[in-house]
Amino acid sequence: MTTKRPETAIGRRSIDTAPERQPVYPGDDRRTGAPRRGGVRARSLLTGKLVIGDGEVSHDCVIRNLSAKGARVRVSSALGLPATAGLLVVKEGLLFDAAVVWRRGDQVGLTFTGQHDLRDDTDPAHRGVRALWTALAPL
Repeated sequence: MTTKRPETAIGRRSIDTAPERQPVYPGDDRRTGAPRRGGVRARSLLTGKLVIGDGEVSHDCVIRNLSAKGARVRVSSALGLPATAGLLVVKEGLLFDAAVVWRRGDQVGLTFTGQHDLRDDTDPAHRGVRALWTALAPL
């Protein structure tokens, strides 16, 4: 005996966006469906470093998704991050100035306030991060 799946369903997700099919959340705190972030983040699996200061302290992380405005990274759950840090994307040689927006377990949400390409950067304030990247970067 086989059961016929509705044509609008793909796995566990429905592609039907008709208003009568949308879930209803009672109360004032119901979800509106409005996006919480400005840009779309692309899923990734990049090696990164969360850098504090000029590279005096750095922690390994995995960049799980990334956009021009922010990222979600996975770090050690015991890690205590300050409100601002740098995110070094090792493969690309990019350093993002970031602010911590949220934390859930070993996941951290970051919003970017600046970007530096370490391949061309000569700023003396980034000397330690450039040395760290040079030691980690593939040849």
